[in-house]
Amino acid sequence: MKPLPQERLQRIARARNVHYEPLPNDNPLIVATRMSREFPLARDTAFALFADPATHVRLFSIIKGSSTIPREPIAKMVPINQFYAVEHVEERDPTPRFMLVRYTLSPPDVILKEGVPDPFGDLDGLGDVGPLDKKKAKVMIRLEDAGENTFLLTTESAFVAETGEIFVRGLIDHVWLNFYENLMVELKEIRPDQIMTRP
Repeated sequence: MKPLPQERLQRIARARNVHYEPLPNDNPLIVATRMSREFPLARDTAFALFADPATHVRLFSIIKGSSTIPREPIAKMVPINQFYAVEHVEERDPTPRFMLVRYTLSPPDVILKEGVPDPFGDLDGLGDVGPLDKKKAKVMIRLEDAGENTFLLTTESAFVAETGEIFVRGLIDHVWLNFYENLMVELKEIRPDQIMTRP
């Protein structure tokens, strides 16, 4: 996907009835965003959808796959409401990379995702173990009951990136608006050919 100008992002958000807030931060390398919109789906059904990495990541065009790490070997070290997944991500650069993601589930309304891409550095030459990419991600998904078979989705994210706010925001918020449109397609509110945020 490519970055989109702020004006275009705002126009798409208005057209899709998405409340879109680019959140300020004192650190220019932290890009934070909040979006929200009502969808025609029961909250419990929506929670089950978003709590399953294999199901909901298909709504993100840059995530090509997700594998959950089995709980059994690490069950004693991980709270019962947490699990880990590995996601195959392709952003602007089509080079495949993976992101290690920790999910924390707080039913019936909050899912927290925390991730680091490429968490292991190159060990050739006995170099230090560390992330190849210093970006970090924190995403909160909140689902509120908004009436019969309707829920209010609020997504709030913060990404720490090395490349700076101006470039990165246009990409991150493009991905989020595309996610909202993909969910609209999933729920048959719009057709696939009506998506305004194509990668």
